[in-house]
Amino acid sequence: MSARHVVPKRILHLHGNFDRTSAARRSVDVINGLGSGFGHAIVSGDNIGGGIDSVNDDIIATRVVGFTRMGGAPTPGKLQRIARDMRGYDLVCTYGSGAMNAALAHTLFADLHGLPPLIHHEDGAEGVPYMPSRRQVWLRRIGLGRAAGLVVVNEELEELALTAWQQPIGRVKHIPDGIEPPKRRKPPKSDALSRLLKRPGELWVGNCSEFLPRNNLPMLVRAFAELADNWHLVLLGDGPDRARVEEEVDRLGINHRVHIRPAPERLEAVLGLFEIYALAGPVSSDYPPRLLSIIASGVPLAGAALGSSADFVSPDNAAFVFPEGNVEELAQSLVGLSFDERLRKSVGEANRAEIAGRLSRERMIASYKRLYSSAIDRGPTVVR
Repeated sequence: MSARHVVPKRILHLHGNFDRTSAARRSVDVINGLGSGFGHAIVSGDNIGGGIDSVNDDIIATRVVGFTRMGGAPTPGKLQRIARDMRGYDLVCTYGSGAMNAALAHTLFADLHGLPPLIHHEDGAEGVPYMPSRRQVWLRRIGLGRAAGLVVVNEELEELALTAWQQPIGRVKHIPDGIEPPKRRKPPKSDALSRLLKRPGELWVGNCSEFLPRNNLPMLVRAFAELADNWHLVLLGDGPDRARVEEEVDRLGINHRVHIRPAPERLEAVLGLFEIYALAGPVSSDYPPRLLSIIASGVPLAGAALGSSADFVSPDNAAFVFPEGNVEELAQSLVGLSFDERLRKSVGEANRAEIAGRLSRERMIASYKRLYSSAIDRGPTVVR
């Protein structure tokens, strides 16, 4: 007897932009992780769909051409056309503000067109959810009225969904980003960074971020100045706040110990050069995936204003980070870690174990697979 042929469940993914956004990267990761039991049709509202190139060859994934434009005013005619374009799938996944008109079309016309269940996804990277206009609030309140699920990636968005957007607690699903713990590898070469050599006896504090006022790099410079002379601060990046950073370095007279270089293409390739990774500014909505990768790498973290991301460091590292902070607290954390090599290594290893246990990529994929499969099995949402 021949094996029974299983037809893959068809999922329609509706993105405002499916190129280099955090939502696109996460979506590709989930698509690859779901395996061959699912087929995927992808819409990019701005017609930039480069993310599809990252889908594994053994996964059925196609780019949809001719889907009704999702942007602009949600007129009845447009919403009707979007609803018709969503027919013929087992599940519809919408992502961020760029696909809210599709969610609204689903709420209004699901019964008329026999539409599949819909799951909406928010990661806050567009900035809109964190500073919502009245229109955006009401669009989510109404547009998600028949959603089978609302996926959020952090606690701030979960609270926003339950309060401002008035979503029922059973609809909101908090699925943090999964992290693939980096494999243990040999330390990078001492000249791995462009035009910078790590000399014997030097110890490095690292930071990779845009030079923007919110990242508070001058405060990091002031806190770092408290460390011994064999410690160096390596700032990877650039931006409009660079002049203020350089002025602070000049004022403190530590030019020989502070180095500014371009951000590398792959931060994980140079993390092994750092004895400590430090942050001084609030963690933006699109930064946590990178921050979690840093924590998972085994580098101890000293940081201020980490917000909810502070919950993901190990208990051993918790004493050196804080949700809000000032230069004195950050300097105290840096000094405390700088004095003890064994402490730094033990904290770093504890961080690696914490991420592997709580935020593995396998756990994230399993959560999405359960949610999607459950929605498909239940079929279209019925509102009574």
